[in-house]
Amino acid sequence: MDRSVDSLDVDIALLRKVPMLRPLPLPSIEQLARGLEPVAVPAGSAVFTQGDVGDRYYVIASGDADVVGDGRVVATLGPGEGFGEIALLRRTRRTASVVARSPLELQSLGSEHFLPVVLGYTPSATEAASTVEDLLHRYEPTEPHGEPPPPAP
Repeated sequence: MDRSVDSLDVDIALLRKVPMLRPLPLPSIEQLARGLEPVAVPAGSAVFTQGDVGDRYYVIASGDADVVGDGRVVATLGPGEGFGEIALLRRTRRTASVVARSPLELQSLGSEHFLPVVLGYTPSATEAASTVEDLLHRYEPTEPHGEPPPPAP
């Protein structure tokens, strides 16, 4: 039991580092932390590729990753930074690829956990919208990727 409480504390601390999630009250952060799933990505491998359907949000626990849009590095991310929100919040395909620059230890949230919590609290929904606008302002893909395909029956 102590080990799972310690793990939850570590996950809560990690989520608190993400600016978009900071407005959330502690019970909401705890709800997100309980839904986290670890993902390990070797150096040089893609977490996802530009144009993929987005179904998860990621937070870097350790390692560094490059955000690659239209074949060029547009940002480098490190521990405590999140990515993947644009496709989830805009319900569109991935606008860029994310490639592990070093071995990555990630925590991921499925859209079914991420969206209700983030959008269900006005300050975090406002921060999320602002974050997406800022990211899209800094980098806009040259090829639109359109809507993701409808879910399979």
